[in-house]
Amino acid sequence: MKTFNSTILILLIACFALSNANAQSPKEIIEDCVYVPPGVYNLPCLGEDVSLDLCFESMQVNSVIHEKYWVTIYGQTTGNVYTSTQVTNINMHSNNYTHNVIFFIRLDGKLFTRAHITVHYTEVDGELTADVNLEKVQCK
Repeated sequence: MKTFNSTILILLIACFALSNANAQSPKEIIEDCVYVPPGVYNLPCLGEDVSLDLCFESMQVNSVIHEKYWVTIYGQTTGNVYTSTQVTNINMHSNNYTHNVIFFIRLDGKLFTRAHITVHYTEVDGELTADVNLEKVQCK
């Protein structure tokens, strides 16, 4: 039992040390809001031209980027006002790249669209060894 307790203690100390080391890494944070004029955008399930009020926060720590989006979407045909939230995580390393996106679009507070998109590739000696592009979209 003492060995088990000692192992847990060592793991806890290692976790705290790693979290503190990462906490000290330089971070770059960008926050902004922009208006996107009417146009044809590839927004699943909407089927109309839209304009957007888009606010985002982007934080980069080393080779990892974490982004959050808050969007108001204005339907140019129906006059519908949609709201959307999105979380994006990007991991970039010397030989691989992974980009995950999860977003929700709501109309009148009810879920209208849900999507999860993953793109990943790996290179070994300059040759593409893995290439994954998954997209799951649900329209309500």
